[in-house]
Amino acid sequence: MLSSTGRYFYANSRIHNLSSLSKTISIILFIIITLINNNLAFQGALFILLFTLMLMSDIPMKNYFKQLVVILPFLIFLAIFYYFFKLSWIDYAVIQNKIILILFYSSLLIYTTTPSDLASGIEKILLPLKLFGIKTNSFSMMITLSLRFIPLLFEQTIKLMKILALRGLDFHNSKIKEKIRILKQIMKPIFIHSIKDADKIANLMEIRLYNPKHSKTNYKNKKWTILDYFIVGVHLLILASLFLKGVIPSIDIL
Repeated sequence: MLSSTGRYFYANSRIHNLSSLSKTISIILFIIITLINNNLAFQGALFILLFTLMLMSDIPMKNYFKQLVVILPFLIFLAIFYYFFKLSWIDYAVIQNKIILILFYSSLLIYTTTPSDLASGIEKILLPLKLFGIKTNSFSMMITLSLRFIPLLFEQTIKLMKILALRGLDFHNSKIKEKIRILKQIMKPIFIHSIKDADKIANLMEIRLYNPKHSKTNYKNKKWTILDYFIVGVHLLILASLFLKGVIPSIDIL
């Protein structure tokens, strides 16, 4: 059984069977690598690594590419911005690749990790913060809920675009000015629906007597395997190579 909108995909792949801690560490390292690297050739290597992991997940590739609909309005707006201000299109390509890489890797994590395992992995990463009196349970739950909102936003965007298409507003075949007008019509209802969904989730958690002060237990803990060490090691080696070989001319996120 699968979901094409960014929810957990039930499968028995090698990526699914990885420890939630190793996947959490890997995505943090990957995001750091993606943000500090401004080299197009190296971004190509990151795409190869990412596509390899996506193939290992046994999830149809179309599921990942459907996630691009979520960021398509932003990419179009960014392209318009670069066009009017006559900025470098190479810089635009670098930024676009960064966004897509992070989106695909986040989708990989959400598809192959249950919400409870994801919260457990984040909580383990944040354990040192307890020394400073920070409640890691609440913080990990906040991050998990934020990630779970991605498929909700995706569904709402698809529905709204279909509704606008039925009314004669074809986003994909419209001119730039028309696309901007359509985006304005989409953003407001998406924001309103997001607030309502957040309120519903808060009520459900209250009904189920969720208490962040109590320690959380896990029904099943996945142990680290050789593959966990290998994947985390690959990410660490990539990050180290960036600094050792001087691939990064400057540490600029954009």
